[in-house]
Amino acid sequence: MDSQQEMTVIKVKGHGSDGDAGSCCDGTLFKRAYTPITLKFEDVVYKIKVRKPARSVFFPENSADEEREILRGITGMVLPREIVGVLGPSGSGKTTLLTALGGRLGGGQLEGTVTYNGKAFSSALKRATGFVTQDDTFYPHLTVAETLTYAALLRLPKTLTMPEKVLCVALLCGFLWSQSNIHGLQDKIGLLFFLSSFWGYYPMYGAIFTFPVERPMLKKERSSGMYRLSSYFLARAAGDLPMDLVLPTAFLTITYWMSGMRPNLASFIHTLVTLLYSNLACQGIGLMIGALVTDISNAATLGSVVMMSSLLAGGYYAQKVPRFIAWIQYLSPSFYTYKLLLGSQFDEHSTYPCKGGATCNVREYSGIREVGLGGQAVAVVVLGIMLVGYRVVAYLVLTRVGVTKN
Repeated sequence: MDSQQEMTVIKVKGHGSDGDAGSCCDGTLFKRAYTPITLKFEDVVYKIKVRKPARSVFFPENSADEEREILRGITGMVLPREIVGVLGPSGSGKTTLLTALGGRLGGGQLEGTVTYNGKAFSSALKRATGFVTQDDTFYPHLTVAETLTYAALLRLPKTLTMPEKVLCVALLCGFLWSQSNIHGLQDKIGLLFFLSSFWGYYPMYGAIFTFPVERPMLKKERSSGMYRLSSYFLARAAGDLPMDLVLPTAFLTITYWMSGMRPNLASFIHTLVTLLYSNLACQGIGLMIGALVTDISNAATLGSVVMMSSLLAGGYYAQKVPRFIAWIQYLSPSFYTYKLLLGSQFDEHSTYPCKGGATCNVREYSGIREVGLGGQAVAVVVLGIMLVGYRVVAYLVLTRVGVTKN
């Protein structure tokens, strides 16, 4: 600390329960993520070198570096649930001290001891703590509580279960789209396409690993005649079904009512059924890829290519597609899912307020016009064909596993 100026430290002891997360999320979840940290710092000294200006332009080599002491002998301790305020005049080293304690100090020479629960600063600890700079950047449409919740959710521990993580992702989506209404039509259709893409990619990618991992055991057990392939295939599908249906249902139940979707039960059920239907169809793609490609790495790569192609052809990103390649959208499950989701929120007579205070028809909106609101029955039939067809292909490929050649 500069010898001419001093800092004052004020401590306030908290009285709330550990891990209290407020009303933004499940308190129990944040209690599990809560890690008490005791911060200790002893004899912290920070020095920098400042180059003195040359006495003459003709003799620049006469300039030398001057060592300047910014912090001197700072010692203290912060216990869990304590709020500490650092007061002092400008230039007294407040920001430098906080930056040093937060592990964000670059350059200069830092001396002394700074420990967190008795350990030195690490990348894992950096992820578990937050640091707000004087000129930090935030999302302007989020409140303070939403910003803190968003930052906390991104720092969830790896010990959380998958449902707890999908729950947190649902809350995050709900907060991000919480300001959406009929005036923000682009936000609404953006959320609909996100639902179609996320709940297409997630089940497909998970299903890819089903058969490559179990293939050696399946080959061994089928070669010994322990069971029929149909029994294994149906049991595998039935075993995954509860989680495949519960996760998207929980996700949509939270997100739907927070994000300004059409507020009636019929539209919610329409959206939910579409999401589950698409989930099972995309899962069939993953099962087929996993059955066809035995190497896990290659299967994952192929799955990523297939899903990215499906998203690009889904009708949201590219709307004016050349005719010679426009046929690819009819192979995309995202295209049909997006169409059905649009139908759950809008009809041929839906309107929205457009420029100049006029009222425009939703079907003429740029993000909807090319996909269209019609053809709902066709979309249902095509997704049904995908749901069954890809599983049939996967089953036929597996019939060759464990069969002894004569």
